[in-house]
Amino acid sequence: MATADAHLGDTSITGIVVAAGRSTRMGRGQGESKLLLPWADGRSIVETTVEALLASAVDEVIVVIGHDRQRIASRLESYSVRLVNNDDYEAGLSASIRCGVEAAGTTSRGFLIALADMPRIAPTTIDVLCNRLAHAGPDAIVVPVMDGRRGHPVVFGQDHRAGLLTLSGDKGARGLMEANTENVFEVAVNDSGIFADVDTPQAYEALRDAGPTPP
Repeated sequence: MATADAHLGDTSITGIVVAAGRSTRMGRGQGESKLLLPWADGRSIVETTVEALLASAVDEVIVVIGHDRQRIASRLESYSVRLVNNDDYEAGLSASIRCGVEAAGTTSRGFLIALADMPRIAPTTIDVLCNRLAHAGPDAIVVPVMDGRRGHPVVFGQDHRAGLLTLSGDKGARGLMEANTENVFEVAVNDSGIFADVDTPQAYEALRDAGPTPP
């Protein structure tokens, strides 16, 4: 977890890992979640993603689980994370974001929304985003950019808590960002992991073959 000097000022940020979906594009149907597929060094996709957040400047990590929750919870039992059940996970990504933000409470100064199927994100990228939020203020939304293209994760300042709690559908927080364009801060990073989500069997094989995640 983060140390006292890992972020600027008193800006505490909660990392929310969305890990509740059914992996339909992976063709896994009602079976085991794609997040449990092996990734590297004996760890699964979800473990690798969680480890990146735990090695970063976020102050707490919440993992929202739904589909295949027992297996995912079992895989994460040795990690310093808080698990939150989303019984309505089939309603889409927004339902999981709402669960995570609600669990974070009102004391967090920011919410970093991370997709559990993006195991190549570097902890240093998360640090840069958290530090930018500390400078930008509570109404900021910080998004990583590489080669002119936006990626994940995205950090929302505490002023957007109410907006995050009213999200609906499967588009996540995209609409909230579109409604607050003047508060969106793009941060240039050198990390292709911000685009690397494991959505299909082909993506899984290609990303694994790309080698270890950079520090």
